[in-house]
Amino acid sequence: MQVEVTGATTTPRRGGSQATRAAILSAARRQFAMRGYDRATVRGIAAEAEVDPALIYYYFTSKESLFAAALDLADVTSHVIDELVMGGIERLGERVVRFFLTGSGEENPGEAIATIVRSAMGSDAASGAVREVLCRKLLTKMAEILGTSRPALRASLAATQIMGLTLARAVLHLEPLVTADDEILVQACAPAVQRYLTGPMPWDEPHS
Repeated sequence: MQVEVTGATTTPRRGGSQATRAAILSAARRQFAMRGYDRATVRGIAAEAEVDPALIYYYFTSKESLFAAALDLADVTSHVIDELVMGGIERLGERVVRFFLTGSGEENPGEAIATIVRSAMGSDAASGAVREVLCRKLLTKMAEILGTSRPALRASLAATQIMGLTLARAVLHLEPLVTADDEILVQACAPAVQRYLTGPMPWDEPHS
């Protein structure tokens, strides 16, 4: 397979477009996690993925587009959101926190969220990914499915718990959070997430 990119012809080192694209995304997640958005380079990502840098622009057009694709959890979570909600409102907070801490299947959404947090600390583009991926595509969608009041605000409040836990554990390496058992953290953080997503909130109370 040959690909035309800005007048040049390059041959992928990996067979099959899906395999090549997946390799680029996997390398991008690791590079963004280690270096942050600003310090990660297309050339470095290409080197880890063992592809020509021109292929990254072929598949993703820009570093910004690659970043968004690498941290877009839609493919990982689209079916999981339905599964979490189908489990019922009771103990939903536990399922949500556990999902972000331990992941699902081969991919680990928790790692992707940690990548977003690291990168967002120094990049406006990455901050936009936080709003788009974590709040709108994941938590807001879940709140909308539940039919609760002001789903976007509820999602933002739930995100404070998830982002705070991720920041303290994966970015600041705050002990004993780093070495604490995942299930202990699930039980500790779930009540707040449960209340934000499903519980009564101040705006639901009638004003006298």
